[in-house]
Amino acid sequence: MKTRFYCLFVLFAATFLVNCSVEAAPYEVDIIVDGRPLLEYLHKGQTWVEGQKGARYEILVKNNTDRRIEVVASVDGLDVIDGLAGDFTKKRGYVVAPYGKVIIDGFRISMQEVAAFRFSAVADSYAAKTSGARNVGVIGVAVFTEKKVEVPKPQRIVAERSASPKRAPAGAARYGSAGFNAKSAPSHDMMLPESTVPSHDMMLQESTARPGLGTEFGENRSSSVVNTRFVRANPKNPTKILTVRYNDYEGLVAQGVIKKHKPSETWLRETANPFPDSARRFAKPPRD
Repeated sequence: MKTRFYCLFVLFAATFLVNCSVEAAPYEVDIIVDGRPLLEYLHKGQTWVEGQKGARYEILVKNNTDRRIEVVASVDGLDVIDGLAGDFTKKRGYVVAPYGKVIIDGFRISMQEVAAFRFSAVADSYAAKTSGARNVGVIGVAVFTEKKVEVPKPQRIVAERSASPKRAPAGAARYGSAGFNAKSAPSHDMMLPESTVPSHDMMLQESTARPGLGTEFGENRSSSVVNTRFVRANPKNPTKILTVRYNDYEGLVAQGVIKKHKPSETWLRETANPFPDSARRFAKPPRD
């Protein structure tokens, strides 16, 4: 039985990007809230963004190349299409046109709807309520390029001349019974291993009382897709893996991602205001 090799194509994903004067990376990922990308922080080689509990977000993936790509995305270690453990070797994703983009706006529940991504407490996250909270706080995108289809060159057939030519029998090929001996086009079926569900005994279960943010299974939203054919150039090895980690402000400060500086005495002296409250008429005694 052949494994399906069809991916999803978001109906509005064919929007093409305007070329910029600044050379962009081949593939880009942004976390979008209220139509704007969140500010990114680089810390110890990792990319972080600050989320706010209750805010709905989307994953924007840009393809700045001249080839179609497939993107397999996960949130908190869960595949965004089937909600199971993320595995880019066995799961399929969304197809992005050359110089196009795709907005992944939730966990897919049908070909027409998704459950919105919303920042939440870890205990309220989709991961904590299903497979466990071990991998909350991370968004991953695996990028696969498309296999180039090689069209076989037509072969020139030369008929052998006979001293006493005979009429070809009915149904024979024009150039003799040998006919066209061209090789058939290569098969484009990609055989993927059968998906397996990891054992819960093998998964590290973390307490859902952890501080910080996760992503909840939010409200239903309209998001239509269709199936499209896509064959990976390399079925198991993505061209690029893009990772964005997130947490709330307190968590980012605790992790050293955001530096919270205590105002220096020099700064306090230089910025002291001689008239901080000019509305008061008379002096009040100090508090005990």
